[in-house]
Amino acid sequence: MRTEADPMTLVYRDCLFGKEVFYAKNDGIRSKDHVLSLVESEKKALCPIDTKRWILSDGISSLPYDHFRIKVYKNMVKDGIPHEEAEKRAIRAKLPEKYQNESHRSIVQGSLIVRKTLASLRNSSAVFGI
Repeated sequence: MRTEADPMTLVYRDCLFGKEVFYAKNDGIRSKDHVLSLVESEKKALCPIDTKRWILSDGISSLPYDHFRIKVYKNMVKDGIPHEEAEKRAIRAKLPEKYQNESHRSIVQGSLIVRKTLASLRNSSAVFGI
């Protein structure tokens, strides 16, 4: 077992819990008028702010925006349930049965369309001798 933490682990930890942004050097090759040159730039490598996902209170787990559990959470908070309790309940929430069947139905319909398309392609290739 290691007693010292890996340097990258410390960087990840500082970014996630310390809310620090980590920048890294980036080397690239550019061409201008058929002359190659090396270009060095600095880019944002790690950022604690994730603008594409809803981050839960533990700071690690997240859900994509428009997830049904986020809507459940917001409704509970609007009804006066404390944030922590609403989050716990929303994470345990199950997708209503009518929506589960719809997603299953669309998957089945999609696979039927693929099968029909493949069958028609096989038939057309047999007719044209391909």
